[in-house]
Amino acid sequence: MLSRREFLAGLASLGAVSALDVIDVLHPFAAHALAASPGEATTLARTIRSMGAGPYFRLAYGEGEPYEVREDLARGDAKRTTRRRSVVFFAHLTDIHLIDSESPLRGEFLDQTSDPPSPAPFNSAWRPHEPLTLHVLESMVRQVNRSMFSPVTGTHLDFVLVTGDAADNAQFNEIRWFVDTLDGLRVAADSGLRGTYEGIQRMDYPNPLYWHPDDPSRDRYGLQHGFPAYPGLLEAAIRSFDTEGLRVPWFSVTGNHDILWQGNIPDSGPAAPPFAAIAVSPVKPEGGATADPDRRIVTTKEWVAEHFNSRAFPGPVGHGFTQENRDAGTGYYVRDLGPQLRLIVLDSVNPNGYANGSFDPGQIAWLEQQLIASHSRYRGSDGAWVTTPNRDRVLILTAHHTLYSTDNPLVATGTLSPEPRVLGGDVTTLLLRFPNVILYIGGHTHENRLIPHSSPDGGFWEVGTASHIDWPQQSRLVEILDNRDGTLSAFLTVLDHLAVPGSTD
Repeated sequence: MLSRREFLAGLASLGAVSALDVIDVLHPFAAHALAASPGEATTLARTIRSMGAGPYFRLAYGEGEPYEVREDLARGDAKRTTRRRSVVFFAHLTDIHLIDSESPLRGEFLDQTSDPPSPAPFNSAWRPHEPLTLHVLESMVRQVNRSMFSPVTGTHLDFVLVTGDAADNAQFNEIRWFVDTLDGLRVAADSGLRGTYEGIQRMDYPNPLYWHPDDPSRDRYGLQHGFPAYPGLLEAAIRSFDTEGLRVPWFSVTGNHDILWQGNIPDSGPAAPPFAAIAVSPVKPEGGATADPDRRIVTTKEWVAEHFNSRAFPGPVGHGFTQENRDAGTGYYVRDLGPQLRLIVLDSVNPNGYANGSFDPGQIAWLEQQLIASHSRYRGSDGAWVTTPNRDRVLILTAHHTLYSTDNPLVATGTLSPEPRVLGGDVTTLLLRFPNVILYIGGHTHENRLIPHSSPDGGFWEVGTASHIDWPQQSRLVEILDNRDGTLSAFLTVLDHLAVPGSTD
């Protein structure tokens, strides 16, 4: 069996890396800084900062932020910057939360009972900017398209990874907006009576607990928080527009909001029939709306199927999901990104309900087999080394939930998943037995966060990325570099969307 350094030396003769034909080395790795010429799209060049300290404040550009070296898991050779090469370069988008703000199934009334708004879990049931979520996604897509070359090495972007909660309310129309926007089609964040905004922010529904952009002088957002007036904003928000579409392949992951009503309620059980009926009805708890069959709630199987109803370019067909996923209604799969790099996608949504995640035992058994298949040597459950004839591959794992948010043990009789759930701590223990695992990428918590999970054999980094729905509305560029000294570097560069701070266009 080759040592890690012998394996690394063997790779040196394979030549340059091309898009999706990636070459990698084994673990451990660390994220290191490297002098670069960053583009304006990333926070290396400039950041977006708040202006003022009031309850409502405007944004402006601020100074950029350099890379910070993290050597929690490994230390590299000081000469690595002169010989390293790119392995893979991709973008990570998560928690887009496309919202049909006119839907009868919105839960705005759950988040208006106090000031400040209601405590968890109801403090995200409504946000003042809900009609604009589709425009935020388009702005991020355009920024990704302007970030085609790595700020570190100049390598071309290989693909985009979207780790769930593309929709907000598990509605068919929200999912179609997501796929159509990434495909570059014409879209509109409109439902019910087309061309007429029917949500709770319209002026003929003068509830003072919601922001009315046409005239906020009588609501709490204007009177108490200083929200400005933007006449015509709602009409502009639902107007159709042409999208640019991603220019590289993209892969999708299932999130709790993609298949659970409000990210919490499953499509089975006693609550399912009335919620499903409300979604397509004109009966809205506040204000009323025109019925629309495209607001129907989807199952996991239907969510997966919509990824096959997508343009062939840039692809791939199914956007990671396989025909087996489509037939069985499962959300986990494996994708080889080259001879040495493998992406393992997990489905962390608990179909029994509640927002946080967990895994079914069958999926974890499948995961362990995938891990074994990518290792010539790993540790068994007793800690002893196990040798296999398998070919080594470097592994990136991803799911919607971070490992620290996979703490949902809920099991309900008669639901899709009656067996006990596997939580994040057990998955972490499993992954630490396999030294080729280098990254675990997730979302869900709407925050940028890096967590090292160490072991005597190296360990792996857990990467959480911010959402599009909450501040700071960011995505991330991820590049893995071969340092040719037995380590890898992961450059994790934060990406703001394209919209100019302070603009009212």
